[in-house]
Amino acid sequence: MTIGDECAAAADFPRDSLAARILDEAIRMFASRGYASTSVREVVEACGCTKPALYYHFTNKVGLYRAAIGAAVLRLEVVYEGISGGGAFVDGLRDGLRRLRAHADVHPDDLRLLFRAESEATIHPDLLDIRTLRAQDLARTEALIADGVARGELRADLPVKGAAIALVGAMHMWLQLWLDGHPLDDEFEQSTLSLYLHGVIA
Repeated sequence: MTIGDECAAAADFPRDSLAARILDEAIRMFASRGYASTSVREVVEACGCTKPALYYHFTNKVGLYRAAIGAAVLRLEVVYEGISGGGAFVDGLRDGLRRLRAHADVHPDDLRLLFRAESEATIHPDLLDIRTLRAQDLARTEALIADGVARGELRADLPVKGAAIALVGAMHMWLQLWLDGHPLDDEFEQSTLSLYLHGVIA
């Protein structure tokens, strides 16, 4: 299964279903403990269900882990919805930053899981194709920036890939600081907009 398949599967579960409850518990446990330290037994005990019930929805522990990643990725789509709304690039970027702050408040375990998945994929490369996830994130950001260039909102000579790397890299560093206890406050939004849109040269 690709990560796209996992996202589609996660989207099919009704919010009040057992499958959704299992996913929520799996996200919480995988985010805090990691893949190796989380057992299927612990997940089913937390959900109050049985292993056969879990295996009805998820083939095995690897399938559950990938579905948890898929659900986290799917919920993160709300951040991109603000940026890609078809309006001015700056307004979309500002809205996207605000949505990211809100998302971190509401779904902190999603972001913890995605960051942990980066390191776990290095140790267990068969668990998840993290390179594809990273490439998809960068490609989508490139497309948004290229659209801004095409509409004349951004410099015509802007190196699109480099600009996308700079923006994605800044977001990842801010989120890493947030995971370490630094708040995603007004400084996050204001400094990102200022540095990204105006640079550092006087």
